[in-house]
Amino acid sequence: VEEQLEKLKENHIGNYNAFIGYDEKLSHLIYAGADFLLMPSRVEPCGLNQMYALRYGTIPIVRSIGGLKDTVIDISEEGGFGICHENVTVSEIVHAIARGLDLYKNQTKFKKIRKQIMSIDNSWDASAKEYIKLYKLKEKEMMDNAEVLGLNWLMANFLNPDIVDELKNPQNIYGRDIR
Repeated sequence: VEEQLEKLKENHIGNYNAFIGYDEKLSHLIYAGADFLLMPSRVEPCGLNQMYALRYGTIPIVRSIGGLKDTVIDISEEGGFGICHENVTVSEIVHAIARGLDLYKNQTKFKKIRKQIMSIDNSWDASAKEYIKLYKLKEKEMMDNAEVLGLNWLMANFLNPDIVDELKNPQNIYGRDIR
């Protein structure tokens, strides 16, 4: 594949280029200068490239898998900002690219989405805030359930079954009335 990409350079001077390797500065220039980022990944446990692209206003075209599925919402859905496809097949990738070209032709929508994606916060701070919010919600649900279910819930979930029977008796093991 690399050889074929290199050969294309000779036939498309000025319109196409290929760079095989890693260059941090070049990658930022590409993200900043591109309209779309194509990521037809077979496997993607996390996917950072689409998040970098979003910060630059580059619309991701991704396979809906792993971290890509978690971070890119298709433009056909409410609040969507990327283009997703399900399988790594030529026909699905070509269809996704065609959807990108249709979006590009609608410059009003295209510019609106670009502005939207540059404001998405995928930072650790944002993730931590969401986690804390979820934790507090679950903590509140647990406490609400404890109040509704009362002592029976606590006994059933936390106490030794032998002690539970003794505590159900109005007099505890010390002989005092606990009512």
